[in-house]
Amino acid sequence: MADLEFSVTRPQAIVHCRSAEDVAEAIRFAQAFGLPTVPRSGGHSFAGYSTTTGLVVDVSRMNAVTVGDGLVRSEAGTQIVDLYDHTLPHGLAVPTGWCPTVGIAGLALGGGLGLEGRRHGLTIDHMVYAKVVLADGRIVRCDEQHDPELFWALRGGGGGNFGIVTELGFRPVAVDAMTNYALNWDWPDAVAVLDGWQQWAVSTPDGMTPVLTVELEDAAPGAQPRLTVHGAWLERPADLKPLLERLVKLVGRDPASSSQETVPYADGLKHWFGCDGMTTAECHTVGHNPEAKLPRVAFARARGNFCTASVPTEGVAALLTAFEAQRRAGQMRNLDFLTLGGAINRVPADATAFVHRNSRYYLGFAVGMMEEVPEAEQQAAADWVDHCWAELQNWSAPYTYQNFVDPQLTDWRERYYGVNYDRLARVRAAYDPHHFFRFPQAIS
Repeated sequence: MADLEFSVTRPQAIVHCRSAEDVAEAIRFAQAFGLPTVPRSGGHSFAGYSTTTGLVVDVSRMNAVTVGDGLVRSEAGTQIVDLYDHTLPHGLAVPTGWCPTVGIAGLALGGGLGLEGRRHGLTIDHMVYAKVVLADGRIVRCDEQHDPELFWALRGGGGGNFGIVTELGFRPVAVDAMTNYALNWDWPDAVAVLDGWQQWAVSTPDGMTPVLTVELEDAAPGAQPRLTVHGAWLERPADLKPLLERLVKLVGRDPASSSQETVPYADGLKHWFGCDGMTTAECHTVGHNPEAKLPRVAFARARGNFCTASVPTEGVAALLTAFEAQRRAGQMRNLDFLTLGGAINRVPADATAFVHRNSRYYLGFAVGMMEEVPEAEQQAAADWVDHCWAELQNWSAPYTYQNFVDPQLTDWRERYYGVNYDRLARVRAAYDPHHFFRFPQAIS
């Protein structure tokens, strides 16, 4: 598991599958012995839903990738950084997410928000087929013509609901270079920066990925948050300068520092993955392979919402006040604005199960601690996230990203799936009528 907090759960067994047939055999075994069963790919579920006290069907060793005939075919256990390692030598990419060690299946089944979304769309917008092992052990290959309702549901319906995906096919996009940029403002300028950035971000071309991050590496009293506007520009490098000049004009204050760099696509991605200067083998979580360098987090909480309109100045001030509240040494805090729009929002809300096609931003609060801490410190961190999330409800839409599972939600059906939930429930009834695949927020 990526989060050590969930490693205390002890499954009765873990099956490390090598093929769809292995997965089918594991499911039949679990059915015969009445074992609660969950799939695991990258092990990044925010709520620990990829582990159980029953049987874990682990597909992480199913990680073959082939590129050819206009398609990228990937087994379900391929991690994002490894997928790019296979496609970029061909000048191709499948738009994916922000974290290098997430499994492609888990990412895609929940939609696939990421760096390339405004330019190219979500991960699911490039999916052309899926191979799935159903609750009865059958192996099906679904697409727009074969089991189309299942294919619709898999594109945004979330992992673990309809079967265990073993292979996915994608239509890739051509890529070349990437220009990463960053502008840093002093903390007293925060309200002006967030106001100006919101006006700017939604007006930028699709080739722009605008991100705004408020960060405290240690939330000890007196520490000053870091405020960064950053992102990737996927068009001509020369066209970036006037866009950033407009941002500065809207903010009304010069940044304290700024930078931009045009680099090969692989290097640009590794910057966003937190893997600058690392090899692909090193850009994995410790324990994945002997060279892996990325640490596991001991405790983490994250909660957020989509925003369908800009947050007014009053709301910006309230959110920043919440961010600063309840200071506690040892907490790493983040407030992130991730911009949608572009190709993401040109797809109708009912074309796939991913309903969030009219949002401007995803706005999320997160806290993490790298070392084990007493339960009281964990609770204090969780309380801070809850405090911020409560304030966020005043300034956002009542929807959240199904891949950022929030186990505290009682109205998760509406927040994750909106008007698409009833159709998803019908698909679930057709393909898993006895609810073999179960977890606290399973579609039913």
